[in-house]
Amino acid sequence: MTEYRIEARREDRSVARGTLRFLVDGAERFSTTFWEDPGKLIPAKTYTGCSTTTMVSKGHEAVFLPDGQTGRVGIFIHPGSEPAHSEGCLVAATDRVREIYRTVPRDARNVTVVVSEA
Repeated sequence: MTEYRIEARREDRSVARGTLRFLVDGAERFSTTFWEDPGKLIPAKTYTGCSTTTMVSKGHEAVFLPDGQTGRVGIFIHPGSEPAHSEGCLVAATDRVREIYRTVPRDARNVTVVVSEA
């Protein structure tokens, strides 16, 4: 079974920015910048059973983090280019989110997301 992993490492809490890495079977596919809303940071921990899906509310291709693990409802990794594009989610460049979406089978709860602090 293929292992999909996303690592989001915060580098600066004050501007809620960091580096997002996408790995398939332990090999890095890419690394890119991500942003968050500084007032709604996702708790730093490991989230299992995450899935690629389409956000019903916005129609974005995205990665869903299960509600029971985040302590909030509707947390995703979705396209965006600055903290203002986040309402409590992680946002990254559209082409990078799309690459994850096209690589990982949909709605399979087969992605591990690790959010950490620098």
